Amino acid sequence: MNEDLKVPTEIAEIIEQKKLAMQAKQEKDEGIKAEKRKALIETGREKLRLVIIETKSSVPEWLWKYDVTEITFGDDDLERIGDGYNKLDYIWLQFHIPGLAPIEFRTGDWRSARAYMSWREYGTDLPELGFNNSSYWRSDLEYTLIEAEQELQSFAQLQKEYQEKIAGEQRYAEQNTRREEDANARRAAEQTIRETEERELFNVFKDDPVAINLMKAFLMINQERSTFNAQLEDANETMYSIEERWSHRADDLRHQAEHAQRMADEERDRVSSLQSDLDDAKNKLKKAQRGW
Repeated sequence: MNEDLKVPTEIAEIIEQKKLAMQAKQEKDEGIKAEKRKALIETGREKLRLVIIETKSSVPEWLWKYDVTEITFGDDDLERIGDGYNKLDYIWLQFHIPGLAPIEFRTGDWRSARAYMSWREYGTDLPELGFNNSSYWRSDLEYTLIEAEQELQSFAQLQKEYQEKIAGEQRYAEQNTRREEDANARRAAEQTIRETEERELFNVFKDDPVAINLMKAFLMINQERSTFNAQLEDANETMYSIEERWSHRADDLRHQAEHAQRMADEERDRVSSLQSDLDDAKNKLKKAQRGW
């Protein structure tokens, strides 16, 4: 090492001591921060549990054992609750009942999670079971339970169709691989046969100049024919791949169109529901103004 670039020993010791002090302070600060976060999480969990208990008093007692609301809150959520950022003025309880899709409760209303296909720009759409704009709120718990049963069955069907489609795509990929392997093996076998025939012909006619020239001409023609056949085979394989690719592309476009239509229908239904709620509110307001 160039002596001009070497840090003097006494200065290097000062630098090292400062680095160690900074590292110790950083570790201490991180420890304090972690302890504070841990305390806020525990505080948030206690606050959440109290609100859950209070809210559960509005639902049938037989549902309580299926309550999973607490586990839907992550540590970051609990930290914000403990720090006062989330006041928990109200919460939506969530219940997971075996054999049913998840259901939620809010101030007297219920809704079921929905089975749907989550659109992906690349790859096969994924089946999902969750709450979205088409998860309508109902005042009737029993009706919501029926919906939850139907939605879980629909989700199972979507999963089955998804697995079948994935298996079909895998079979298609394996067929392509086998076709390529078979074509390569066939070409290699034909090449071996040609080389064997050429050696045999050469051994027979090697002392006859005229026969040698005829054999060369024959080999050139045979090579051209083999090249043409290989090109023709590659073209057939290419056309097959193009047809398959466009078939898959058509399926993707159809899925995209169905997804767009489904989203539009959900949005229209949501707007209609909001309009209905608005009309009800207006009617109630008019009655209140009239005093009856």
